[in-house]
Amino acid sequence: CKDMGVIPLIRHPLGKDMLASGIWTSEEPNGTNKKMGPRFSFKVLEKYEPLHSMQYRIVEKVQGRAGKGKEQRQMKDYRDRRYEGKKSSGKVTPAQVAINYIIAKGGVPLVDVYDEAGAHELLGCLGWSLLDEEVRMLDQAAELSAM
Repeated sequence: CKDMGVIPLIRHPLGKDMLASGIWTSEEPNGTNKKMGPRFSFKVLEKYEPLHSMQYRIVEKVQGRAGKGKEQRQMKDYRDRRYEGKKSSGKVTPAQVAINYIIAKGGVPLVDVYDEAGAHELLGCLGWSLLDEEVRMLDQAAELSAM
C-alpha cells in the first residue's frame, strides 16, 4: 500500500469480536472483565497466545518507557488535556498497543466506541507510539499466531 500511496482504513482493528483486544487470552479465557464471561474456546485463544503474550510484554515496555523523562511528561500532559479534569489511569492496555500497531504500520484504525470508558481507552492510544523494535516484535508474534 505504501508504495502505491494508499492509506488503508482498518475497520474493526481489534477484530469484530475484539479477539485482539487482549481481554480474552488462553490464561484469561473468561476475560479481564469478568462480567463479559467466556467468548472464545480455549482452542481459539491458544492459537493467539504468542500475540497476546507479546501485547502484554509491550504494555510493560511502553509503561516503563513512559515512566522516564520527556515521554512521560508528554503522555501526562496530553492525557491531562484530553481527559479534561477526569482521572486517567495512565495505564497502557493491550488494545491500545494493537491500535498503535496499526498506526505504526501506516493504517488508520476506525474504532467503534460505545461508552465513556471505551472513549477514554481510545484516547489513551494518543500521545505515544511504538518503537520500531516493538513493531517487529508484534510482526513476529502475529506470524506465530498465523494471522
